[in-house]
Amino acid sequence: MLFQDTHLAVVLMPFLIAAVLYSYIRRRSLAKCPNETAMAWAELRISLEVIGFMGVVLWFLLPVTATLSTFGYPDTVGAIEDSSKLLRVLQGYNRALVRTISIVHFSMLLVLILLLGPLYRLSKVKTSETSRPRSQAND
Repeated sequence: MLFQDTHLAVVLMPFLIAAVLYSYIRRRSLAKCPNETAMAWAELRISLEVIGFMGVVLWFLLPVTATLSTFGYPDTVGAIEDSSKLLRVLQGYNRALVRTISIVHFSMLLVLILLLGPLYRLSKVKTSETSRPRSQAND
């Protein structure tokens, strides 16, 4: 596993900084957007690009573990030959589960922050456009 004993926040920090800088630079270029709807769509597109980039990074940080079936299914306690081998296997799976859970938590946070914000803005813009009287919408 890549960066196996390193805390997830330390590994992700350079990628987060790069994603924030990319997002900032792209959003500064949105000042030329003709209307609010186009700007909201562009912000959503930028957020989806950042989510895609961070998703690939998180995917590479997922632990690679063999399936549990390779260890076998012992019927009795006597079927386990060496308790130290069992301990090593269980500790390895525990580390893999902890890393996977951390990545899932970070992915959920990333989607909530980066996706729901632009979607809310887009829905707000669309709602304000549809609530305008027809005479103002045609002007």
